[in-house]
Amino acid sequence: MRIRMVAAGAAGLVSLTLFGALALAGCGGQATARDGKDVLFQYSTLNALMAGVYEGQMTLAELEEHGQQGLGTINTLDGEMVLLDGTAYRVGFDGTVGKLAGDVLTPFAEVTDFSADITLPEDQPLSFDQLKAAIDAARTSANLPYAFRVDGTFASIKTRSVPAQTRPYRPLTEVLKGQSEFQFTNVQGTIVGFWLPAYMSGPNAAGYHMHFLTADRKGGGHVLDLQTANVTIKMDETSEWVSELPTSGDFRSTALSQEQYK
Repeated sequence: MRIRMVAAGAAGLVSLTLFGALALAGCGGQATARDGKDVLFQYSTLNALMAGVYEGQMTLAELEEHGQQGLGTINTLDGEMVLLDGTAYRVGFDGTVGKLAGDVLTPFAEVTDFSADITLPEDQPLSFDQLKAAIDAARTSANLPYAFRVDGTFASIKTRSVPAQTRPYRPLTEVLKGQSEFQFTNVQGTIVGFWLPAYMSGPNAAGYHMHFLTADRKGGGHVLDLQTANVTIKMDETSEWVSELPTSGDFRSTALSQEQYK
């Protein structure tokens, strides 16, 4: 099943359509980021991941057909995933980073074909809250999703990763109690992230979600805190939201979580 949400027209009309794969032909074909920029594609839902749905049916090769930048996780929740410039990386529970093969499965991911609409050079130090405030100030809508990347030097950045799980799967809030945390200082790298409106909470994470990779591809993870030194922020407003849902496995029967992702 795919859910497609499109913001269209000068009046900002929003339409929500649910359709199966066969119905896509009647809508002008499957909607992906390849049909143009400004499409946010996600596989599964974040509240399913929160509830312990850690196995999916989408490969990373299939995911990358929808975008070259994004974030997510790996089957059985085996670390944090960063998709940067068309290459998928796994930041493991031990902090090591490795490239991921196209046949690796993901239980949750969100990607886009990133094309910057806004560029903000920031040569003054920014705290985590100040970085978010700079992005907030540059946004022109509180109702459209934004993808962004932050490239440059970070005075400090704190990240996390999570271990692979085995059945019976625990909810993500329980898994996160055993997360590993990593601290980097005076490091060059890239943050890949999304800011999403409040109405997307549940299927995704409202507000900010960021993953990080060092420039040497030896460290990274889900961003918990940071202090920039000299960075450039690039932002891409997206006007179409496409979600593909699993049609087999735990997703069909799991009671989806209402807890918020952090």
